[in-house]
Amino acid sequence: MGCKLNRYSVTQLNRLSRNNEIWCFGCGKRFNEMLAIYENEIFVKKISTIIDNNSSLWGIKKKVINHDCEIAGSQQIDSCHDKRIILIITSDHYNEIYESIADKIKNGNIRVTVYPVYYYSYTKTIMNLCSCISTKRQILFYAGKEPHDNADEIVRYLNREYQGKKFSIVYLDETSGTDIQNVKHINKYTLKKKNKVQDVIDYCLAYGCSRYLCYENEALEKVRDNQVLFYLNHGTIPLKAVSDVLKQSTAVDYGTCPGEGCAEIYANQYGVDVNRQIYMMPARVNKMLCCEKKECGQQVIVWLPTFRSLEGSDRRDSLEANPLVGILDYYESLNDFLKLNNQILIIKKHPREKNNLDVPLTCGNIKIIDDRQLEEKGITLQELLKNVDALLTDYSGIAFEYMLLNRPIGYVIFDMDKYVRGFSVKNPYDYMPGMHIKNIDGLKEFLTNLKLGDDEYYKKRLQLVNQLFGEHAYENGAEKLINFIDSLESK
Repeated sequence: MGCKLNRYSVTQLNRLSRNNEIWCFGCGKRFNEMLAIYENEIFVKKISTIIDNNSSLWGIKKKVINHDCEIAGSQQIDSCHDKRIILIITSDHYNEIYESIADKIKNGNIRVTVYPVYYYSYTKTIMNLCSCISTKRQILFYAGKEPHDNADEIVRYLNREYQGKKFSIVYLDETSGTDIQNVKHINKYTLKKKNKVQDVIDYCLAYGCSRYLCYENEALEKVRDNQVLFYLNHGTIPLKAVSDVLKQSTAVDYGTCPGEGCAEIYANQYGVDVNRQIYMMPARVNKMLCCEKKECGQQVIVWLPTFRSLEGSDRRDSLEANPLVGILDYYESLNDFLKLNNQILIIKKHPREKNNLDVPLTCGNIKIIDDRQLEEKGITLQELLKNVDALLTDYSGIAFEYMLLNRPIGYVIFDMDKYVRGFSVKNPYDYMPGMHIKNIDGLKEFLTNLKLGDDEYYKKRLQLVNQLFGEHAYENGAEKLINFIDSLESK
């Protein structure tokens, strides 16, 4: 007992929770996802202890359905050898966590399991059987609520321009369909929730028989050795440090990277070695580059702040909870300034930001939008970016995409000294070719310069694009990826 990493199903965990305490290791994204999906399951209601390696969380009480649990460090395991415990590792880094506690659990009554990915125990058998069937020339994308702009653009390319042998396409998502043709949609929660056996079989057949697996944010796992796993990422490279939360599994065969000039940053932050990188721009960038800008008579600026508090978790990347903290007391004067300049400021909430962004209704030149509103109008983020005159952002990787248009970028960094996540590079300012805005006066100065056509960072943006992306800057990422997959087919 205690010397094996198990993969218990929900039904097994419910049964085991009758005679064992339920502990969890990790209280981040996976933990909160598990609470949301399985809030009515017996094993979740029996969770009594939460462990996390982040010492800043120790002693904090976290609500678990109808009771509170105090977060502790891994030393908690040292005092539990007289108890019968099921320890669920609720983190994508379960192998590393398991290895770090292996000595602690060697002689105890502790059984360790990965967070459940199957509801029924028989699902694993069905998946194993389906994985014995020959793979098809089929690409499976993990889509759904998480960003999947690259998947959409790759499939549009296959439908619109690709002249080669046909691929079958599967989306694991939460929708029954999109405007994209030739895609089979399967609910991504099929195996995690109570479902009909036929639905489980359909999912396992689609997954187990796909030769190529692609994901942008939510990780996929191979279910057979001859599958090829691609990490597409949902952007270019990160300015903020993400190696602790976005380091990918060693099972990833290839990761897309926008150029040799940022290969080391990509390797350090995502854990994909340089020799496993495919140099190509994110496929979604093509939407921003291939259409003409529409003029509207006013200068339009879009502000895309990265999240400070992650939705569905307790993660906070900044001591300032609101991304717009620097202008909260200046909405009216900023609105008057924009009106005088004949400018519109569109602030788009990050899809994973926990806090709501609001402005007074009287501020007509400041608009707050979100992904839902873009979807209702049939507009993608890249199409929005194509049609604005300037970008405001902060530590978001979106700036590296917008640089390809070589239009003004302002970096709103009111909270840089309070941004606890840190950065992926030694000197982040070297990767921010635009005005560094630290107060409301700086923001107004940026808007004035834009009005006057004063753009002193034009050459610096071009230089950085060339330094990071080189010859890959304006390539069609979708075409590059499919050509690469075709080259694997011919081997």
